[in-house]
Amino acid sequence: MDAMSDQSAPVGPGAVPLDPADAHVATASASDANWVFVETLDKHDGLRERHRFLSLPIGIGTAYRNDLILDGDDHRDGLHSAARIVRGDDGGLWVEALDGAPDLWAPGGKTRRWRVDGNASFIVGGQRLRVRTADFVPAPAPRVPVLRGVGSKAWLWALPLALVTLLFEVWIGDLDGERQSVYLTTVFSAAMVLALWAGAWALVSRLTGRVSHFLTHLALAAMAVVALFVLDYAFDTLAFSFNLAIIQKYDYALVGLVIGALVWCHAFLVVRTHARTAAVAAVLVGGALFAFQALGAYNQRGSLASSSTLSVLRPPSLRVATGHSSAEFFSDTATLKLRQRAESSRPEKPEGNDYSFDE
Repeated sequence: MDAMSDQSAPVGPGAVPLDPADAHVATASASDANWVFVETLDKHDGLRERHRFLSLPIGIGTAYRNDLILDGDDHRDGLHSAARIVRGDDGGLWVEALDGAPDLWAPGGKTRRWRVDGNASFIVGGQRLRVRTADFVPAPAPRVPVLRGVGSKAWLWALPLALVTLLFEVWIGDLDGERQSVYLTTVFSAAMVLALWAGAWALVSRLTGRVSHFLTHLALAAMAVVALFVLDYAFDTLAFSFNLAIIQKYDYALVGLVIGALVWCHAFLVVRTHARTAAVAAVLVGGALFAFQALGAYNQRGSLASSSTLSVLRPPSLRVATGHSSAEFFSDTATLKLRQRAESSRPEKPEGNDYSFDE
């Protein structure tokens, strides 16, 4: 990104301050009220650079004939991004897309012309910009959490809730009450996995933006743990109530669905990638996890279905499906025995490469 030195001067973070002599010349050549500041922003509306222009119009685009040169999507749809900032008949500043150039992205969607609002940003050539004048006074901006409606300190309740949920899962499976050491191991293991997961996404946020949002990513991961447990328990209860064995056979698909949804939330809500990019990442990660589990089940049992078992019994009052008669029970038992004999009669696969020849 660049700015013409005879018309603008960078005054953003890390820029070299203006020389007093240059400032005197600038003041003599143009009134302070006519100064226009064009700011380049990141996807979180954080300031990257600020350029001061002393006269209008201001050309913005990817071609080098512009006053502000952008390193953006200059060849999307085969067109160069180009716009200019002019003063309208109403005395306000306007951003206009030039003839033959793509539309602007402004609040409200695509447009060819947009009246400048010092508190809003627009996009030209894939670069987010903001325009302000010398008399603009920014109002104190309230601190808005990344996950609106959840709160900036959601991790304070999400993380303990996730750990309590995992401990509850261990407790309901501890029939003999002799697994005290497992409780402590579960807490430390879960905390380590959640921290590593949140740390990886915090690195992605830091590389693509200005803030890591580690605690926000941690809260999302913790909420995903709770959601996975609730869904798994609800589906197992549904399978028990209505005798739906197919739910238990393919309940591992819940892991892929929840992890895919979690990836989308990380990518779209926190990292602020495009919705399509976040969806592709979610499908790839969730689909890969589902395929890995399905292949594992197939290698173990020769079928994509997992073992149909209910690890935790439900109260009999939740049973809705009707029971089987004695004849049906023994008939099903005989069918299972025949299936087991057929599977046990299959020759075992030799380990390694078998180069023996039958004579």
